[in-house]
Order: sequence, then C-alpha cells, then structure tokens
Amino acid sequence: MASVVSMGVVGNPAVSHRRSEARIAWMLVLPAIVLLFLFVLLPVAAVIFLGFTDFELGYGKFRFVGFENYAHLITDRTFRKSLWNTTVYTAIVAPVSIMLGLGIAMLIESETAARSFFRTAYFLPVASLIVAMATVWQYMFHPTIGPINALLALAGVPGPNWLGSSGTVLYSLSIIGV
Repeated sequence: MASVVSMGVVGNPAVSHRRSEARIAWMLVLPAIVLLFLFVLLPVAAVIFLGFTDFELGYGKFRFVGFENYAHLITDRTFRKSLWNTTVYTAIVAPVSIMLGLGIAMLIESETAARSFFRTAYFLPVASLIVAMATVWQYMFHPTIGPINALLALAGVPGPNWLGSSGTVLYSLSIIGV
C-alpha cells in the first residue's frame, strides 16, 4: 500500500512537471532576489542599525547610543523645515502629476474629434527628438563634411561613406544604436 501511494506521487507526471516549473521559476527569480537583498534590504538594515550608534564615516569605532540621534533630529530646526518642505512638495506634486497623467491619457484615448490632435501634440516632442538625432548622426557620418571623416583625414586615413556603403552601414548603425 505504501509503495502504491509513494508511486502515485513520485511517478505522477503532473507533480513532477509542477516541481520542475517551480525550480525553474526560483532559478529565474533568484538573481533579482539576490540583487534586491544586496542593494536594498542590506543597506536599509545597515542604516537602521547605524542610526542607533554614533558612527562617523572614516572612524573605525562606534558605540550604541539608542534613540539619542533621533531625539536630536526631532529638535533640529533644519530637519523640521526640510521635513515640512518635503511634505508640501509631495502633497502638491504627487496628486497633480497623477491627475495630469490620467487626464492626458484620457484625452489621447478619447473618442472625440480632437483625439488625433492630442496624440500629435503629446508624441510630437518624441518624434522631433528622433528626427533631430537622426540629422545629427547623418551629419557626423557624412562622407565629405562629417567630423568623423575629418578626424580620419587628419590622421591620413581616407574616410568611407559610412551610411552609403553596404560594407560600413551596419557598423555605423550599430554605433548609433549604442
């Protein structure tokens, strides 16, 4: 009887498949967990621990002072002013940014006649930037007036037609892409 039950669990392909998927999932998420621990959780724990000490950067020794640092912080006029400024800034910027973002998204996705205008107005700076960047790179790689070929000419090397030659265009576009 025991062998039948154990055989049902071990030999069950569905259970084996789930374990395999779980193992793969853990292997995929493990780098993110390690990085989260190293760059977020560990520094936060260190700051919390050091907040209860008289630690100063550059000095090797420190002693436990309890809540003394926090008591001093609460009585510090500059800290209170900074905390107030941060609170006011957050209270203004966070809701206004969210409301403006939602409002613009609703205008872009609206079923009104002005939908195309709002889409154009919103995405025009993105498209303009791409066109400007393409123009600058085209100038940089220009075979006669481009600065890259001018530098090569100073070194005595004839510059190719970077974007017009099938032998160099792929490498030129790769440089632009980086």
